[in-house]
Amino acid sequence: MLAFLVRRLIGALLVLIAVSFITYLIFVKIPGGDPALRIAGRTATDANIADIKEKLRLNDPFYDQYWGMMKSLFTARTSRTSRRSCGSTTPSTTSTGE
Repeated sequence: MLAFLVRRLIGALLVLIAVSFITYLIFVKIPGGDPALRIAGRTATDANIADIKEKLRLNDPFYDQYWGMMKSLFTARTSRTSRRSCGSTTPSTTSTGE
């Protein structure tokens, strides 16, 4: 019974890795064009595009980009919503109208 569970867990882990890699390819690598240019928009400057490429590690090889994406997923860190990049060090509060 234990061997069966171990085989199933290993199989499930391999499926999760394969699905995450295929999803990464579909959303990041397959769409045509530069992802930094798509993120920056039509009025982007070269400095904006270079900054986005550096923050999202788009100049790294694809396997490093994939590893970085998986690492940020499991450590709950995303490069797009960093408080440090927004200049805020305290949690934001909403106005209650009082």
